[in-house]
Amino acid sequence: MELLLAGASIDDVRILLGHSSVRITEKHYAPWVKARQDRLEQNVMKTWNEAKKKVVRFPKMTNPGS
Repeated sequence: MELLLAGASIDDVRILLGHSSVRITEKHYAPWVKARQDRLEQNVMKTWNEAKKKVVRFPKMTNPGS
């Protein structure tokens, strides 16, 4: 996990752990890949900022009977 947080590739970690497939490593360690976490955080922030820009403000309704 420390290697992934430090920026090591998941394939390098796979080799060090002796996994025959990177899928095994990804299954257990993908959440700890720093670049992946950074990318996810950036995507969330981008989506959040875009959503805030698109907020629709409706005019106040008036009572037609008044």
